[in-house]
Amino acid sequence: MKEFVKGQRAKLADLTTTTTVEASIQINFTTPKEFDCSCFGVADNNQLSDDRYFIFYNQKKSPDGSIVLLSQDVNDIERFRIDISNLPQSISKLVFTSTLNDE
Repeated sequence: MKEFVKGQRAKLADLTTTTTVEASIQINFTTPKEFDCSCFGVADNNQLSDDRYFIFYNQKKSPDGSIVLLSQDVNDIERFRIDISNLPQSISKLVFTSTLNDE
């Protein structure tokens, strides 16, 4: 398993040869906090390619099922399943973000 830190970037081809991957996001706080994670399918111009490829708690999968937000597990880990072979040609990269639902 490869771990990333805030702002880190990598090409999936450098990490694995498989076409289906799972990205897990865990954020550790000193006190419990609620957060939501999202995945954006971004085009070459660094903009969202299509609103249907903004995956979050209220839109859990892309229309073709290439990006799916899986349920959050007991350790507060958000998980996404990505089928690279089904991503549209218009998506050149995936961007993962986290939003804190707290004061």
